[in-house]
Amino acid sequence: MPIDLPGAALGGPIAVSALGPGETASPATREGIVIGRGLRPPGPVALDARRMGDGTIRIGWIRRSRSGWAWLDGAEVPLDEDREFYRLTLAVGETDWIIERSAAGFDYPPGEQPPGLLAGTQPLTVSVVQLGRFGASQPTSQTFSL
Repeated sequence: MPIDLPGAALGGPIAVSALGPGETASPATREGIVIGRGLRPPGPVALDARRMGDGTIRIGWIRRSRSGWAWLDGAEVPLDEDREFYRLTLAVGETDWIIERSAAGFDYPPGEQPPGLLAGTQPLTVSVVQLGRFGASQPTSQTFSL
């Protein structure tokens, strides 16, 4: 059940107690930190990676938004953030690369790919988060054998 809290509560402690009808014992209490998950953008969906004819790996995804859940007119949902911005983590073997993008997609050129990925002998793990004014979304991740 969502609880509306002021923005100043972010990062602070919270305690929630519950007592059911007819119960007379002490209420069950749970303590935690206000993380503001509902203020952050939802994670991207439909993550995809395909090798193109020239060896480039084209990575794409669909962004989501906290507003505009109903797709009424067939147009793209409103951004509901100050700007569109993503952080990709690309992993091959024990090596990670972090790339920041202002659009939903990335072309990974063959000249920048490690030999195992270029040869198709190592998989590529892609993780994407959307960055919003209150933090990052939950990551969307997938491993691709290309």
